[in-house]
Amino acid sequence: MSYKNDLAAPPGFAFPFSIHRTETVPITEGLKKNLEQEKLQPDLRKLKPGFLKIETYPDAISTVFAFPYKKDVEYLKEGSLVKRSIPVLETARFIFLPGYVLTSGKTAAIKGGLQAIVSFMNISRTNFPLSQEKLNELSEQAVVIKNMKFCNVPNAEIEQVTFAGEIEDAFNAGNLSLRDAKINHFTGVFNTPFKIRSLKFSRAGKINVLKDKRNGVGTDLLHWIIQQVCM
Repeated sequence: MSYKNDLAAPPGFAFPFSIHRTETVPITEGLKKNLEQEKLQPDLRKLKPGFLKIETYPDAISTVFAFPYKKDVEYLKEGSLVKRSIPVLETARFIFLPGYVLTSGKTAAIKGGLQAIVSFMNISRTNFPLSQEKLNELSEQAVVIKNMKFCNVPNAEIEQVTFAGEIEDAFNAGNLSLRDAKINHFTGVFNTPFKIRSLKFSRAGKINVLKDKRNGVGTDLLHWIIQQVCM
């Protein structure tokens, strides 16, 4: 199996991610050396965060940011409430592509990884939100809508509406003014150049490539999604 089929996720696994802009174009060996700096290497015993599993591809670098910390937990011991600090490890996946960084995983680990890379890379510190116009545009590209949640429906007693089917059917549903409502998130089936895939897009900018038993998630599909969302 080539790298293009399993870079982000192998067959049978979903890949939820957010997009961050960066000026790093193209992906070079220098970026890998920055990630491999001693100060950015983790020491889990000392609860020191850092990058591990740094893998290079022709047009991408994939790595995992390990974020260890201690968490206080309470439990009963001999009838008394006892507090104890236990080590916890959260991780996040970082995929560097020309002009973009994709992040996936636990929030604390993502924030920690972003703070680490801004020391050598200009990057948008927030994920790429999707406007109503962009969500409408993406939904119109879908062959069919598996699930779409509308909010702020005008002149309606209900606050949210969930719909499945073809997008035009949603806009013609009863007396609801869904064309003027806001799309909170939707999941659709897309006929991408890299086979039919189910994709989820949210207003907050989170994207999910839903699991497919036969196909993984590689740079070809990720580049296509970025082009649809960011261009």
